[in-house]
Amino acid sequence: MRSSRPRSFTVDFTANISLALADDIQELFDNLDESSFDACSSLASLRRDLKLIVRSSLGFTLRLGGSQQVTLTSIDHFVSSSDLATSLCLPLSWMGPEQTGSSIVFYAGVPGALVDLSADLAFALSLPLDCLRLDQDLTPELLESGLAGVEEALTVNRAIGALIGRGHTSETARAELGRQADEARQSVYYSATRLLMAVSSD
Repeated sequence: MRSSRPRSFTVDFTANISLALADDIQELFDNLDESSFDACSSLASLRRDLKLIVRSSLGFTLRLGGSQQVTLTSIDHFVSSSDLATSLCLPLSWMGPEQTGSSIVFYAGVPGALVDLSADLAFALSLPLDCLRLDQDLTPELLESGLAGVEEALTVNRAIGALIGRGHTSETARAELGRQADEARQSVYYSATRLLMAVSSD
């Protein structure tokens, strides 16, 4: 039984609006490295289309995979953890192998409000329904709009660059940082920081 949309919505509209939401996600990714105006415009489009589909939506968290995770949160003002009644996590591997490990988590304030969206996105993107997680991500890294993990990601990237300068490829540099982190039983960020300190003292 569909609860989050009027019965007058057609199957074609459902598929189109779900694909529009997917396009918004793709556009946001494409614009993250471009101008802040384009990125803000993409954020606004994603929030607008999400609100069209789920009236009780509260926002989302975009998690960028990689050696050091970066999260971008866009959420309504004055939202507390108790306001998050449901969540939907969509993995972004459908965008390409480079996005394996990345995901977007949508939040809403009414229980069950994201069930239809889960089914619609799975259908529109030809994804198995069980690869979308419902109500398992109700504790976002940030409860306000912003970025987290940027400094850590930049440090890891600088350390990778230093290793490449010493003859590593990008792949072996990442593997070496991972090996050092495992050996020290610390994070990759910790290993990157130590490596950069060692390089600066050479």
